[in-house]
Amino acid sequence: MVRYKNWVKMFYAILFILSMALPLIPVLVYADDTASLDIIGKRTENSKTYNLGKGKYSVDISVSAMHYKDDYSSSSEQWKNIDLTIVNGHIDKAPYILDINDKDKSITIRNKKDGGIAAISITKLPDIKLEEYAITVSPKLNGITLDLPHGADLSISKNKLSTGFNIREQTDADILLPKLQQTGYVDIDSKTDTSFIRKANSTISVDMVDAEDNCGIVNNATVQNSLAVMYLGTSGGIVYDMAVRFRNVTVATNSNIIAAHITLQAWNNLAGDNCNANIYGDDEDNAAIFPADGDVADTIYARPMTAAVAWDAIPHMLDLNFYDTPSLIVPISTITSRLGWASGNPMAFIIRNNASNANALRHIARYGAVGYTPTSLYIEYTEPAATPVADTTTVADSISSLISLVFALGGIVLLFMMLAKEEQGNPMHTMIVILIIGVLAVIGFTVIKSLVGF
Repeated sequence: MVRYKNWVKMFYAILFILSMALPLIPVLVYADDTASLDIIGKRTENSKTYNLGKGKYSVDISVSAMHYKDDYSSSSEQWKNIDLTIVNGHIDKAPYILDINDKDKSITIRNKKDGGIAAISITKLPDIKLEEYAITVSPKLNGITLDLPHGADLSISKNKLSTGFNIREQTDADILLPKLQQTGYVDIDSKTDTSFIRKANSTISVDMVDAEDNCGIVNNATVQNSLAVMYLGTSGGIVYDMAVRFRNVTVATNSNIIAAHITLQAWNNLAGDNCNANIYGDDEDNAAIFPADGDVADTIYARPMTAAVAWDAIPHMLDLNFYDTPSLIVPISTITSRLGWASGNPMAFIIRNNASNANALRHIARYGAVGYTPTSLYIEYTEPAATPVADTTTVADSISSLISLVFALGGIVLLFMMLAKEEQGNPMHTMIVILIIGVLAVIGFTVIKSLVGF
């Protein structure tokens, strides 16, 4: 009989422990899994939306792609996370398909959006045998870069001239082109086939053609978007501004903006006091793309602007570090409260130098810069009161919560019965113990409910 009572006590104890622990399982499993908050149905090519709970959402929007499709013409295919891992010389979990043929010393990249194809073949190396050379390719979100040694001879071809890819070469020395010598970036977009020899180590950049969504502006006059960097501030008497445009801003009209900022990545180590700027929102329903490289910037400055947000004493920047702008709640609220604003519209910002000291300059990584993260916009918000907030609780969550509740109540009742039976000779003791356990149970379930959300 004593042994039976011991087993019953053990059963009661285990049941009570389970009743307290089971509701915490979802919290423990998902506490560090931020991907579980990603609302897949609200993904766009360049944005992720997260459910923060209690009617709050956040959206991260990049000037570059964050997701891809295998068939961009399909409206039913879900956007998938990009994976730039090269497997057996191949990448296909991206907006393009890359094939590296180390035997033939060639690479081929196909744009999934429009079918544009670019091919690069290395035909001769001066210092080593061609078969001994290993192709060095660095994939990025919008294309690839190919590192070339001194004296490499190659051929480049594209099946489309106006769409598909931009192909450029970056070097610190002269490049020998047919009947032409240039320095810096050499744009070979206008050529279907070309062959030339490097005079120095260089890098070929193959970038998918996309909307002009970020650019620099030189002396309030000329658009500059062919470089890997955007300048902000002053240097050598020249004033530099910059502009960024974000597509697919999935924030509904009249949403309550709780937090907002732009995140930029430094392209170089630059200091100089004081670098100051004003940030303006493009106060339009559907912000247009920016002009092409070399065009006049008048159309950018002529856009209607929101009230300015001061960004004074911009920190000294260290290469690869990230920097957030001041809060952009006011300009974003102004834009999203427009009568013509709709979720999914583009939104643009102009960041203008504001009386920076001489040679106070900052370098910001531009879309397509190798090894850098594109500029992004973060918005945290609640949807308008008139818009019902979708219940994102899954069937599994509901079942888990129900089981937890049953186990908890059952465990408490059984524990009360056990204590009442064991303490029949001391009813006051029994009442105190039951009261304490009851209070702790209520507190525990309140905390657990707030954490899990059931």
